[in-house]
Amino acid sequence: MISNNVWRREGKDEGPRNMAGIRVLVVDDDFLNLFLMKRYLSEWNTTVSTAENGLYALEQVKDAAFDIILMDIKMPVMDGLTASREILKLKGNIPIVVVSSNLSPEVIALFANMKIADFVPKPVNADSLYSIVSKYAVRNNGSKN
Repeated sequence: MISNNVWRREGKDEGPRNMAGIRVLVVDDDFLNLFLMKRYLSEWNTTVSTAENGLYALEQVKDAAFDIILMDIKMPVMDGLTASREILKLKGNIPIVVVSSNLSPEVIALFANMKIADFVPKPVNADSLYSIVSKYAVRNNGSKN
């Protein structure tokens, strides 16, 4: 069961985490991963969109502005590597964070020449997700990606 206190760090009572104005695109073909990340992000007042593969993500990026993209690697239709390349060609200023259970040196090397912001291992926990989104997402100040 997912705690209702997902915004609190273990052992610390810091009050609610607030990321109002942050627009996040979560791209993953696994329903549970999408659900969990969306749940955390929604608790922090972000605007969350989801895509189940890279092609859907690319379509959303063409139509909407995002402050950060959380991208799985292995997906059907269009994988995360291909989607990241295409998204960065269109809008190179969007931080893309690779979220994967396979962050081997070989996988990281595939992304080395791209402008990938960071990597987060699965399973994602609330603290690591909050840390990475707050580190790379730019608060909505009226500028569009």
